Amino acid sequence: MYLYRLDKSIQDIYSNIRKDHVYSDSLEEFGVIYITQKNLSKNIFIHLRKIFNKIMFKSTIVLRNDIPLN
Repeated sequence: MYLYRLDKSIQDIYSNIRKDHVYSDSLEEFGVIYITQKNLSKNIFIHLRKIFNKIMFKSTIVLRNDIPLN
């Protein structure tokens, strides 16, 4: 009876460690995914800002040529 309970408690401890280990692994994976998404969104924002600046620059030149300053 005593050995059975000891074996049962060892199994419980092992399963709890396993759950915690898998959970911490998943936290690491989610952390990597979050950082990757953050970097991608930052890169996309920078790229879109560059495109927007090019469009605004071209539009400014067109407007300056079309509208007289006087």
